[in-house]
Amino acid sequence: MVKARSPQYPRIGLGEAIDKARLIWAKDYQAELPREVIADHMGYGSLNGKSLGLIAAVSRYGLLEGRGDKTKVTDLAVRILAHEPGDRERIDAISEAARSPSLFRDIGEKFEGRSPSDQALKSYLLTRGFTLSGADGVLRSFRETEEFVKIETASYDSPYADEVKEETVSVTHAAVPEAPAVPPPAPQPGVPTISMSDNGLEISGGTITTMEQFKRLMRRLNAGMVLLDEDDDDESDLI
Repeated sequence: MVKARSPQYPRIGLGEAIDKARLIWAKDYQAELPREVIADHMGYGSLNGKSLGLIAAVSRYGLLEGRGDKTKVTDLAVRILAHEPGDRERIDAISEAARSPSLFRDIGEKFEGRSPSDQALKSYLLTRGFTLSGADGVLRSFRETEEFVKIETASYDSPYADEVKEETVSVTHAAVPEAPAVPPPAPQPGVPTISMSDNGLEISGGTITTMEQFKRLMRRLNAGMVLLDEDDDDESDLI
């Protein structure tokens, strides 16, 4: 009799997957490695069912890529590992990794980005061909990933932190918030303008509110007096 098997899914949460990727990156960065070495870096002496399952899970979150002897830590993983908690780029990379497993994306589409109840999620998984134990395993890794995203988002420190928390709390939907519109600055009162015309010295508009503006006006008036004196001299020459 063939034993019933569930479809493939990440057998660990995102937080643990990042910890496994960190062990590999700390020793060999992004070098291409045999899977036996990958397993050894993660704490397993050989390739077996458990170590292969962990490698597959880390890969499903987009943190490992390649096959056979050419498996390496991804750029996405480095974006997480190279930044401190609370960094905007780390938050974005974690949100992307949380949405990487195809099953998690399907759950997001099914429940329209909302976090389903345990019973609703298990019922959905059973209709997808999962066994009871398989559904329990998905529920565990899904909830662990949700909680990890919440914790990481809570450490984000910016004027838009509350908006980011609301939009990254789901492992299936996350977006960078748009910056709020900045109102234009209030108009400032101006100093009256002074100019010469054929009719004489013209003064128009403006409001004096500071001593500096008053002094500026006086300088302009003094300059206007010089121009008027020059005009008077020119007219006296004609008489």
